[in-house]
Amino acid sequence: MFNWLPQDDALRSLLAGAVYMLLQALGSWISWGLARWLGRLHSPAAIRLRRWRGWPLVGQGLGLALALAFPFLMVLGGIFSADDVGIRPIDWSVPLPWVLAVGVGSALWLALLWGSYWWRQRGSASATAWRESSGHWADILPNALYHEAGAATFRAALIPLAGPYWGVWIAILWKLLASRASPQRNARLRHPGQRELVYLGWALDWVGAILYLLSKSVWAALFGRALGQVCVLAVTRLILRGSYQEPPLAASANDQGHDDQGHEHGRREEPKAL
Repeated sequence: MFNWLPQDDALRSLLAGAVYMLLQALGSWISWGLARWLGRLHSPAAIRLRRWRGWPLVGQGLGLALALAFPFLMVLGGIFSADDVGIRPIDWSVPLPWVLAVGVGSALWLALLWGSYWWRQRGSASATAWRESSGHWADILPNALYHEAGAATFRAALIPLAGPYWGVWIAILWKLLASRASPQRNARLRHPGQRELVYLGWALDWVGAILYLLSKSVWAALFGRALGQVCVLAVTRLILRGSYQEPPLAASANDQGHDDQGHEHGRREEPKAL
């Protein structure tokens, strides 16, 4: 099935990573364009379609399906190594204590940093925006699966070329640069209360990379990311509890319509941006 690819293993893996990045960017731009096209239509059917509450779930499902299926297909096709992806069974007796210590320590450190930041921001408009865009507890696992599967793809694409150490770190930088090709992600970076979620996702990428290096397992990276998200979300919600501010009553109906569109099509880009 992949006979058309170059015969050099390192080049084949790198090309597969580039294809994944292209598919991600293409999906983001298609959904962005669809949202803008629907936003220019004013018929009742278009308004109902634009405000359909199932858009975030559809986007999350499609993004997660691509992120999970792509590395497995590459492994089955002989393009990626199962070791590089991190799905081969390992002996946990040695790395487990380190994984637990680093995972828990990183989660607590991130919770401290984010808690300190939001303590200073409580009661602000940014805090209100964060409450509206932070999602639910049920989003944590799909989000962690999406991001760690994507990190595994970039990692497996680079390790044959850059080696098992530098390939892991360069993969995180590649993942960060690839995320900037998403118009939804860039829109979130321009809005206080949403950009913090993007920064958290980038920070958790580094945590996952450290845990992968310690264990050579994607499951360790998944554990660290999910635990970090849980701790940050719990601490931030505790700090911001009761600090919600009602939006100004003078907001026009047109502004509300644009806000609805942004939440439906931009807020959860892929399966969220944490």
